[in-house]
Amino acid sequence: VILKENGLDIATTYELVQGVPNRRFLTVPRGAEYATIKLRGRKLGTSTSPRVLVHAIPFVGGDMPNSECQLKRLYAMKDGVEEEYHVRVKGGSTLELCLQLLWLANPCPASIAADIEFHSLDIRSSTLISSQPITITAAKEFARLGASTPLRSEQLNASCSLKTVRRTLRPQSSAIK
Repeated sequence: VILKENGLDIATTYELVQGVPNRRFLTVPRGAEYATIKLRGRKLGTSTSPRVLVHAIPFVGGDMPNSECQLKRLYAMKDGVEEEYHVRVKGGSTLELCLQLLWLANPCPASIAADIEFHSLDIRSSTLISSQPITITAAKEFARLGASTPLRSEQLNASCSLKTVRRTLRPQSSAIK
């Protein structure tokens, strides 16, 4: 496992044999919200494309079951072709990345280079401390949203949609008794 020059990202190589899981436990940098996992197969000696099970599990603690936050994909390895996967993480926790060569379909060992990049957008509402959803009231025409990227510069292509409408209803008449 190699820590890259920026001090955040990780590069590692997996040497896979049939049916043996290869697990790595990686420390997630503080402030990270998601990880990008890039996999590249390296110089295959066979004509077949080995299939690899990719399983990434962020350890976030709390009551969330791992089935809600894990990544489980089947990767068909091709020489020099890069595949990219994304998984939500929590800064300061651990990310387990496990790769396993499927044992029935792959007669030969394989080598995979993995690059793990950590990202954060730190999106906040206009009060900068609230975790409440963003609302546009009847008296306002827009809502302000702040974003910062504490780990690296990121490209943000924002869009939004409205989910619900809140209306204030005023009675036409009322009587107090």
